[in-house]
Amino acid sequence: MKKKLAFLFLSTSMTITAQIPDSGYASDFNVTAYQPWLSSAGMNNNATYSLYEYLDLGYTVFIDFSATWCSPCWGVHISGTLDELYNEHGPAGFPGVNASTTNDVMVFWMEGDPATLDSEMENPLNWIEPAPGHQIQFPMFNPDYATTSFIVDDFNIVGFPYVVVVKPDRSVVNADGIAWGADSAYANIFNPNLSITDLKSIKDDVSVYPNPATSIVNISSNNISKSEIQLFDASGRKINCTYVALNDDNISLNTEVLSNGIYTLNVVDETIQNVKIIIQK
Repeated sequence: MKKKLAFLFLSTSMTITAQIPDSGYASDFNVTAYQPWLSSAGMNNNATYSLYEYLDLGYTVFIDFSATWCSPCWGVHISGTLDELYNEHGPAGFPGVNASTTNDVMVFWMEGDPATLDSEMENPLNWIEPAPGHQIQFPMFNPDYATTSFIVDDFNIVGFPYVVVVKPDRSVVNADGIAWGADSAYANIFNPNLSITDLKSIKDDVSVYPNPATSIVNISSNNISKSEIQLFDASGRKINCTYVALNDDNISLNTEVLSNGIYTLNVVDETIQNVKIIIQK
């Protein structure tokens, strides 16, 4: 049988957290990115990644333990949270990282089922390119059976999806706040004095529905009619969009002309709030 370990599923509506290793600290591991477009990426430009290498350089590493057969894991994956975290805070100069990055975070995706075949990374669901033209830029790993088993055991992973955070001192903490988006996940680690209510409010300021969408997206936020609305495709190209102000706090965005894929919507006022929109027709 393919699933040789007994894992439990976590609802994507729950805060996604993991068990802490018995020692409270993470062991090192060396793995190779599955994505062919990262063949010349990484610290050593050869698609290999060492956990300690990034920790020693001061990066905080977010690790998403998922399984290709896990439906809630897929929901987390296509939410865009880890993409956004990597884009805004990942290593400077790396593929998919914004030029204005804070340069203090690394993101890993780890297949947690040791029996998963490489072919299952792309079929029936394409985990490395979940929407046409949207290639995942942070490294994704499907190590051999022994390596996966070691890493999963070291982090005490007992279910999927689990996201852990490894700090530069090698200590491991739960990724509290990640269920509310990248801003909340980042703030929880780098500004731990924020309350749970504060973490929620970072993403609660903007709501988008339906999402995924086909022809119309409704966007709600305080005084949104006075904000600038920006839309970007997966490559970062700004898209001209037409919207109608329904009232001060609600607008309607016409998405009929958009191709299938994942888009980033920015609502710009005193700050920039952004959210991922998935177009499926």
